[in-house]
Amino acid sequence: MLPAVWSKIRARISTASLTIVGAGQPPEALLEDFANEDRGSVTVISRLTSELELVAQYADHDLFLLPSLSEGSSLALLEAMASGLPVVATAVGGNPDIITQGVDGLLFAPADFEQGAAHVCRLLEDPVSAARLGQAARARAQKLSWRQSCQTLVSALAAVGVDIQGPLTPTGRHLASTIGERPGR
Repeated sequence: MLPAVWSKIRARISTASLTIVGAGQPPEALLEDFANEDRGSVTVISRLTSELELVAQYADHDLFLLPSLSEGSSLALLEAMASGLPVVATAVGGNPDIITQGVDGLLFAPADFEQGAAHVCRLLEDPVSAARLGQAARARAQKLSWRQSCQTLVSALAAVGVDIQGPLTPTGRHLASTIGERPGR
């Protein structure tokens, strides 16, 4: 899917460049899927060895593209959002639960290469919109922390009359052990 989307992006923005990070495969294996005329615009970094390298990759790029056919809850997507990058992703798996279309990212159907390319080109051509989406993505990612998830759960439980006593850890251990207790244990 990525080579097809990339070819459509390059047809519109010939100076665009793509970096594939953390594919775990040799560059040659990935590049053979791209059209000959697009290969020179693609850099493959098979593996990063430190968190600093990852942070540098996010900082050095204009947007994050996740063209998956299948996805759970993508850590890379959340990292990119937390880094303030505007994101374009396929509407599969957990992506639509993380991204609100047009608010903190852009989604497209996996088979719709045209729409994926159009989203990327729009952001590359409109830095103001890209910056707005990136800021909203960062704000959204901050709401998806473990601490925030625990606070949301406690609020939901309180709304239905469950009283949680004492402080909660960021992982919610107190909550889990309180709810999990049964008489006779």
